[in-house]
Amino acid sequence: MTFSIPILIVLLLMIGVNSYGICLAVIVASSTWLSSNEEGKALHRCHGWGGHNISNHCNWGGIVCNHAGSITNISTPKNISLSELFLSDFNATVLPNLVHLDLSEMGLIGSIPTEMGALNKLTYLNLSRNNLTGELPSTIANLIKLVMLDLSSNSISGEIPHEFINLKKLVLLNLSRNSFNGSIPSEIGYSSSLKFLDLSNNNLHGNIPSGLLNHCHYLKLYINFSNGSIPSSRISNIPYLDLSYNNHTSKIPENTTSYMLRVLNAFILGAFVACSVFYVIMFLFAAEDLKNAERRIKYEERRGKNEDSFSIWNYDGKVTYEDIIEATNDFDIKYCIGTGA
Repeated sequence: MTFSIPILIVLLLMIGVNSYGICLAVIVASSTWLSSNEEGKALHRCHGWGGHNISNHCNWGGIVCNHAGSITNISTPKNISLSELFLSDFNATVLPNLVHLDLSEMGLIGSIPTEMGALNKLTYLNLSRNNLTGELPSTIANLIKLVMLDLSSNSISGEIPHEFINLKKLVLLNLSRNSFNGSIPSEIGYSSSLKFLDLSNNNLHGNIPSGLLNHCHYLKLYINFSNGSIPSSRISNIPYLDLSYNNHTSKIPENTTSYMLRVLNAFILGAFVACSVFYVIMFLFAAEDLKNAERRIKYEERRGKNEDSFSIWNYDGKVTYEDIIEATNDFDIKYCIGTGA
């Protein structure tokens, strides 16, 4: 016979279990069950998952749980629509073990709640391609384990929080296609872990932090109102740099060639050399084939002449009588070698 955790608690209390260890285990199990149940209720409020059995939330589409039944991954299935759902309805405070959260392209509305900063185990956060508005809360900087943050293609406004400097493990940051204004925080340039940064299609202005060009591999800032100067130090070391459609007061130094351009030039040069070598080899093979063909033709010509020279013998008696008559001019006397007695 099996009992659910609440029934087990009651039974243990009724029989008067005094063992400290067992009581402690029951308290921990009860706490785990209650927190897991709260996680299910939090998702149940999102009508995209509505109608499901709350106690069975680990088997819902897009949900991954750990061994204790606590949710660790949320990736909303594409066949579920959360249209017209406020992101604030998503209670992040009851998801303490959440590591991966992807609610992209779900039609979410409203602003990003400050409670989102309570997900201190989160490493992946993707809220792109929604209808989010308002300002980006500074509590996002509390997600110190965050590696990837994508908030692109929304209508988020305000300044980019300076507290982003706390995200020491952040590798990718995509805030493109929003309405961010103000300048790019210089603190972002100090994050050596940041390799991919896309701030394109915003209303940013001012200078580009020089630190970004020291460690970023991908930097995209096109279509802004950036009107500051472009730092020339180490600008040639960045593989991908897009500063188009801005109002920069200085130009990229003429003696500076981006790494990507150098790679492209090297690729073109390599392809040209490879094609040249290929065509030279093909020409040599064709020339050799032509010489062999000429030798074969000359050989056939010489062979034909030799066969004509000994045609009487080669035909081995098969030369027709008419051919002999023609060859000797009807046995003319001048072709006679001698006469018999």
